[in-house]
Amino acid sequence: MAATRHHLSHLYGFYTVAKYHSFTRAAEELCVTQSAVSYQIKKLESLLNVQLLDRRCRNTVRLTATGEVLATKCQSIFSELDQVFESLSGKSVGGSFTIAAPTCFGSVFMPKVVANVKKQHPDLKLKLALEDKLVDIVANNIDVAIRVNTLVEGLHYKPLMKVKMQLVVSPEYQAQHGSITSAEALSTHQIIMGQMDDSDWTSLLSDNPELAIATDQVTYINNTLAIVEAVRAGLGIAYLPHYLVAQDIAQGHLATVLPHIHSTITYFVCYDKSLEMEQKLKALLRAINATLHDSSHEGAFEWLASPCEQGNEGDTLAV
Repeated sequence: MAATRHHLSHLYGFYTVAKYHSFTRAAEELCVTQSAVSYQIKKLESLLNVQLLDRRCRNTVRLTATGEVLATKCQSIFSELDQVFESLSGKSVGGSFTIAAPTCFGSVFMPKVVANVKKQHPDLKLKLALEDKLVDIVANNIDVAIRVNTLVEGLHYKPLMKVKMQLVVSPEYQAQHGSITSAEALSTHQIIMGQMDDSDWTSLLSDNPELAIATDQVTYINNTLAIVEAVRAGLGIAYLPHYLVAQDIAQGHLATVLPHIHSTITYFVCYDKSLEMEQKLKALLRAINATLHDSSHEGAFEWLASPCEQGNEGDTLAV
């Protein structure tokens, strides 16, 4: 640790010379003399016992192979430090930020969130990764994941929102097969679900034992957006999140089935604990909150994130 401390006192001088390939420009930026910059580099070379500059070139600054390696590492370190300082001061949100989310939720909802974040923080490089499988966020360089479970240990989980789930059908299907007026009658109707062990249906049937479905009446489609289209086409009854079908219901293109039977799914924002105080996380939460309160999603979500998440100074997230 002591050696590192001594190195750091000279490292930025070397980095500045390497960045500009000029002692003159480095001295100007550091507000010191050229001889002071030269002394810092020589001292660093002595401490490391390596040569960082090729001094055979009198009219230009040329790095040795070792100097190139150290300069590249310095660029990464000092760039990251700049981002940390800006983040801590609340002045700017920059760098890169990768967000993972389930395919359906991510496809419908997260592009609006990303657009809101980008509008407020144009210097932030964003990547949205949509995947239904449980991926290792550390190994895949993911900063934040939106998930419906807390299975992976060692990560921080913040309850984000609840999403209403409901049974829906098209008027055309009802006209052909009749209305569903009781839970027991569901077993005589066509059902659409994602897979045989569909977790949403499993939870629904477990919480409502009066419900029953006939396995020979089930059509499996492994994409939620395709299931929505299948319901619209009159294929059968599906159990879907309200945000996907709210507009169809309002316009009469779909209808709820057994409206007294419904449930909610809790979404969590998942991240490494080290991200807790970063402005990037707070910017994401603000953007999600803003998108949740868009009129087109009214009634589809219940916001659960803490109201004390701070944005810029004096700016508290509305809930």
